[in-house]
Amino acid sequence: MISMTTNTWWASALGAIVSAEPALCGITVVTGAQSANQWFSGVSAYTSIAFTEFPASTLITEQYASLGVHFGGGPQGNEIMFSGGDSSFFPQDNLGLLGASTVEMVFDTPMRAWGAYYPGLLRARLYTGTQLVHSWDPEVGGWVNNFIGFFGDISFDRVVLLQPFSEYPGPDNTRVAMDNMYFSTVPAPSAATCLMVFLAMHGRRRKANSR
Repeated sequence: MISMTTNTWWASALGAIVSAEPALCGITVVTGAQSANQWFSGVSAYTSIAFTEFPASTLITEQYASLGVHFGGGPQGNEIMFSGGDSSFFPQDNLGLLGASTVEMVFDTPMRAWGAYYPGLLRARLYTGTQLVHSWDPEVGGWVNNFIGFFGDISFDRVVLLQPFSEYPGPDNTRVAMDNMYFSTVPAPSAATCLMVFLAMHGRRRKANSR
């Protein structure tokens, strides 16, 4: 059995935390439009894209490059779609992005937060380079005004939205749609916050054990 003094233990624990990967606290997932404020309050600053900057049927690739994001996806690409006033599709502003099979966003700077309103169902994958750092699959829910958001201290530079049911191909199962989108380089919570929580929890354990 290996034993260590309290001072040695604290030094080892602190060193392990400081040298740990950015995944120290992980990623918080916010789902549902009714909970979207949890994402916005957790991310202090963000950039937004409403897809109202270009007319319907515009093929989107590098139009938002000045914001540090590049769009790709399926062979047909992604285009601006007008919902025709249908409140069940793009209720934010009647315009959104429609992908034939996938929507891919590549960022110039690693992100710590990403979120979007969307109709229907989709799957989301977060990558750093080619490494998958987080995956999210659809939950049972309605088709109107959904929201999915991620934030934390894991960085990622690519977000891929996938068709919800690739095993059942069809016109309704191979398209990916997205309404307003938001992204940020600001981590929440920070690694420093995680360290404080860790130390506080260990302090409570030591106090309890000393009684």
